[in-house]
Amino acid sequence: MPLSRQLVDYFVDRSAVDWDTVLGGGDDYELCLVVAPAYEDRLMAVAGELSLPLTRIGTIDEGSALNFIDDAGARYLPARSGFEHFT
Repeated sequence: MPLSRQLVDYFVDRSAVDWDTVLGGGDDYELCLVVAPAYEDRLMAVAGELSLPLTRIGTIDEGSALNFIDDAGARYLPARSGFEHFT
């Protein structure tokens, strides 16, 4: 997951990052999009031509659960979710 420069400066060590805060708080926004695997290389080529940094953050697999996997490969369960705009 890409982190803002300010957040990286605050958390000196990435292993010390409070992921609940990253995922559920603050006003750092990133656009998230889904691309079929067959188009990933082309998307990355276009992003390179535009000097647009893109980060692959996951995959969509069969099932309905949303799973967060940390840098060590372990499943992470956020303690809270973000703001619910439509409730």
